[in-house]
Amino acid sequence: YKRWAFNFLFFGLIFAIIFSGFNFLMDPYGIFNHNSSINKIKNHTASCRMSKVYYIKREKPKTILIGTSRIGAINPKIVQKYTRNKVYNLSLPASSIEEQYEYILFNINKIKVTNIIWGIDFFSFNPESRLPASFSKDRLKKDFYTEDYKDALFTMDAFIASIKTLKDNLSHKKNKVNLYNGQNYFLERKINYKLYGFSFLDRKIKEGLKGYKTTKELFGSKLFKKPDSIDRKFIYIQKVVSLCHKNNIKLNMYISPIYIKTLQLIYDLDLWNTYRHFQIRLAQIHPFWDFSENFKLISNKNNFWDNSHLRENIADKIAEAIFTQNYNYGKLVTSSNVFSHLKYLENYIVIYKNTFYGNTK
Repeated sequence: YKRWAFNFLFFGLIFAIIFSGFNFLMDPYGIFNHNSSINKIKNHTASCRMSKVYYIKREKPKTILIGTSRIGAINPKIVQKYTRNKVYNLSLPASSIEEQYEYILFNINKIKVTNIIWGIDFFSFNPESRLPASFSKDRLKKDFYTEDYKDALFTMDAFIASIKTLKDNLSHKKNKVNLYNGQNYFLERKINYKLYGFSFLDRKIKEGLKGYKTTKELFGSKLFKKPDSIDRKFIYIQKVVSLCHKNNIKLNMYISPIYIKTLQLIYDLDLWNTYRHFQIRLAQIHPFWDFSENFKLISNKNNFWDNSHLRENIADKIAEAIFTQNYNYGKLVTSSNVFSHLKYLENYIVIYKNTFYGNTK
């Protein structure tokens, strides 16, 4: 019995060392800053949110791009031409305003950023949106968050991710996301578009519109139709504006351009009053850029990967327009012109709807 117990403990310890050592060496989540020829490609992170926190701590950017996945395509190198400092793309897919606020707070307090470019999305104000189950304030506040290290070293998920990471590197796969600067390459969309062309794009637009229409956390919420249901969300906007002013941080905000059919969907689902309220309240707090009056941009599906995600070359033009004050490409919306801006959009949507689908009113 003693020999069996000794062997069990001995070989169990050896296995644990090999198991955790392999995970530590491969570092699939990017926590330990191990990047070599066998693990530099990291396509199997547990969460881009988790990994990006550790990369930001190491990279220490002075400028961050933050928002949902829609801001992910912007190449930080484009922004860096204007800010003259290190830029990181902190896109957080499907994130709410509350979650974005927590990450902005982290970057202001811990990273000491001096520039913030905030991509604002209407659905992030959905009153039924919640923080993801994996979200933890401790990860953003503590220098050493034990749970992440445990998950990265001692879980089977990490071990499987390590094996997949090794295979990807040995077969010279491409990175889906550049964790060093945060940019999302939308690699799978590019591959499928190259294979299937417009049929793939049309399918992704159709699927996206259906998803937005039916998903409660996007446009499928009945509560979202009530304009005052989003009022408390603006507390976070005001907090960020105040913090930026207090810390002498340059803040640029813009509304992410979406394909015209997605904008029309907001109108058709009786969400337009809430959308108007969203832009009016936002303009009252801080000026923002909106590119929806650039109908050549939003009505050309070839500028998108689906119903809402811009392609990299167009996303980069958005960033350039903001920094060069290109009023021919986008509109700087303020409290003094927001009403005329919204009226202009509404008229265009009605014209577009009647022209392409007939008058259904």
